[in-house]
Amino acid sequence: MSYPAGQVFGFMLLWTAPIGVALGGVVALVLDRRARRHARVVRVQHEHVKPEA
Repeated sequence: MSYPAGQVFGFMLLWTAPIGVALGGVVALVLDRRARRHARVVRVQHEHVKPEA
């Protein structure tokens, strides 16, 4: 039995696309957790400056 190349490509895409999305989500979560460790709280004061006319 022989399958056309387009059908094989479509079938493989059905399997690999969800796996790639899942792996990308896991990598995003790991990078987000890693970035939170290096985050720090900074307080700033807003200053209004009036231009001289």
